[in-house]
Order: sequence, then structure tokens, then C-alpha cells
Amino acid sequence: MAQRIYRLDKVNDVPLSPGRFRPATMAEKELVLKWLHAFSIETMGGTGNVPPADITPVLELGWVFLWEDGKPVSMALKTRPTDKGMTVGGVYTPPELRGKGYATSCVAELSRNILQSGKEFCMLYTDLSNPTSNTIYKRIGYREVCDSVQHTFGI
Repeated sequence: MAQRIYRLDKVNDVPLSPGRFRPATMAEKELVLKWLHAFSIETMGGTGNVPPADITPVLELGWVFLWEDGKPVSMALKTRPTDKGMTVGGVYTPPELRGKGYATSCVAELSRNILQSGKEFCMLYTDLSNPTSNTIYKRIGYREVCDSVQHTFGI
């Protein structure tokens, strides 16, 4: 998969969708697992990263976030912490809820959350074949760092 790595130092002022940003709760564990599985199928063609059998530690760390508009409509996760930065990953909105700005809102607010926690920057990886996500991230304030390629080898 051809990927692009992006970095953000400041979140642009983007319009937010109706709803609110909040951490996922332990009661939403099954929803998070379902969405991570769907994310994996979409991004890796059903052959790549399988969601962890137990997402409990990530939920307990408070690293899973939802955009809620009456119900959860989009998700993003904090991942790969370093002293100075953190990565946004697992961005997912179910197909029937796309096109309403939910992922933009969720990623913008998660990026703000990371920066407000004291990190200097946020990073994320995108699939270059997905022009929607690449456009959204640039609008939020992410700028291109470099391209990379992910290879999957069969046994």
C-alpha cells in the first residue's frame, strides 16, 4: 500500500459537524472492535492488521475517541506516543454516515486533544489511493512529510 505520512503542529479552524467529541467508554468495547475490524478490511483488504482480541487496555488509557451525533458516528485513536508527539490512527466512519464531516470533526478534535496534552505535534498515515482522507487531513492542518510503502508478505 502506498502511504503518505503527515505532521500537524497546529489545528486549523475547521467547521465541526453537529455533535460532540468524547472518549469511548468500556461499554462501547464491542462497537470499537466492530469498527476496528471494518477499518482493517477497508484499509488492508481483509488481509492486514487484525484488531487486538482485547481492546480493554487502549480503552482504559483513554486513547479511543468518538464523535457522537445522538449516537457514535465516527472514531479515531491515539497511538505511538513519543516524548514530543503522538499518532492519530484507526480513523473510521461507517459508510452510511460518511460525507457529513464526522471524521473531520473527530480528527480535528483528537489532534487538538493531543496538542493540548503537551505534545508538540501529531502524525498520521494515509492510504494514497484515498483522496478523501488526504484532503480532509490537509484541511485540518496536516502537512506532507514523506511517502512510504507498506508490504504484506504471504506465507
